[in-house]
Amino acid sequence: MCSARKYPGRGLVLGLDVQGVAFGLYWLTGRSSASQQRRIQLNESSVVVQDLTGGPTDELRHYTAAVRDSHAVILGNGSHVEEIWDDVQTDTTFEEAHRKIDYEPDPRIYTPRISATAALTRKGAQGFVTAGAVSDPHWPRITQHRTLHIESPAPGQGQLVTTYVGDLDSPQPNGNPVVVRVESGWESIVSELWAVLDPNLKVAVGAFPLQDASFLSEIVKKKH
Repeated sequence: MCSARKYPGRGLVLGLDVQGVAFGLYWLTGRSSASQQRRIQLNESSVVVQDLTGGPTDELRHYTAAVRDSHAVILGNGSHVEEIWDDVQTDTTFEEAHRKIDYEPDPRIYTPRISATAALTRKGAQGFVTAGAVSDPHWPRITQHRTLHIESPAPGQGQLVTTYVGDLDSPQPNGNPVVVRVESGWESIVSELWAVLDPNLKVAVGAFPLQDASFLSEIVKKKH
């Protein structure tokens, strides 16, 4: 799913596995010691990326990575997850809330803020959207808002968005959602992805079925 990307940074996948089970997946990597010293905390309605150093909180590294209730799930790579969640509680659409988000203030890369959402209904998950808020390469102060919407994915169809493409020494911002083929069950993808991520960079990989009532059934591979 991301093996062709030498340094994908952080990433999200939303879709249906090969058996037709709706799932969400995310991963964390880190180049610096501070980015490596993180762990995943699973709660019923949220997934939190926590600091292990005991130092001050850095919202670019420590944040709520996913939230859910009985109607929707949202995941992402930063504090904007909670901002978007708060917005959609007031009848704002995900796309409208996403357009308020800028890329991360980390020159010179300007890491994209990536997000994904799906509606949870009695008939199953639907309205799958992945998105990236990306710095314009020619006008860096302008944010491009890129989205991909698939109302009802087919079994084995996923949507992927990563923060970076390129080499570790010169990562380039990505944030462009694409359609990918999912060739196994969601439970297996965690181990498969963990195996292909660079062992010196990977921090955590987590996946969960969208129709479960909480994140506590999530499968996680992690360093800490």
